[in-house]
Amino acid sequence: VQSNQELESQVAERTWDLHVKINQLTNAEKKISAVNQLLSESAAQNERQKVLLQDVIDNIPVGTIISRGPNMVPDFINHRAEQLLLTNFGGQTYSERYQLFLADKKTVYPAESLPVNASFRSGKSEYKEDIFVRKPTGNYIQLYAQSSVLYDKVGAVERSIMVFDDITARKEIERQKSVFFSVASHLLRSPLSAIKWFAELLL
Repeated sequence: VQSNQELESQVAERTWDLHVKINQLTNAEKKISAVNQLLSESAAQNERQKVLLQDVIDNIPVGTIISRGPNMVPDFINHRAEQLLLTNFGGQTYSERYQLFLADKKTVYPAESLPVNASFRSGKSEYKEDIFVRKPTGNYIQLYAQSSVLYDKVGAVERSIMVFDDITARKEIERQKSVFFSVASHLLRSPLSAIKWFAELLL
């Protein structure tokens, strides 16, 4: 009888211990479930924000790239940027990846000189308009590009945002204007010199 009572007492104690542990596990599972739900909601919210940001960027009329570091694959790139740049090339740098060249159209543009990379070093806005992009047809377009940095809560550079667009037509107009003034000044200089000489002769 005594042994039976001791066994029953031990069984009751262990049953109680198991009950406590089951409750603890249940509470832990509830907490884990709550954390998972929060993470899921947070991830869903982040995804919604990312989609919203992508929609906003896609509606910007100039090419836009947002990246976390120099030469890194962009976090965001809009439709206009995809139209202007060739994105199917491999390479470690933006210049290799997007086929960017200097004015001689042979030398690959130095990656460290691109505004998007220079901004990470200087922490300031950077601007260039001597970037040439080779198109599939073999022709080149000229881009202007300006980059600024975005800071995190502690003031460290977190991302760089670069905007750019095609200035080929504008540069061609500037070139034609320069040629026109050069030719006009040359053609006008000769008759003006003759008129001046005859005026002095008459005087």
